[in-house]
Amino acid sequence: MITIVVKKGESNVYEYIKGTVEFIGPEYVVVEAGDIGYQLYTPNPFSFSPHEKSH
Repeated sequence: MITIVVKKGESNVYEYIKGTVEFIGPEYVVVEAGDIGYQLYTPNPFSFSPHEKSH
C-alpha cells in the first residue's frame, strides 16, 4: 500500500489516503482504497509506480 499525503488547503478534503496506485496520468494518479478510486493531482505523477504498495 502507498500513503498519499495531501497538502492542507481550502480545496483539499483528505489529509492522507492509503491504497494502491492503479493509474498514472500526466497530471494525476488514481489510488484505490476501500474499493474507491481517488484521482489525486500531483506535481510529478511519474514518481509513482503502477500497483505500488508501501511497506
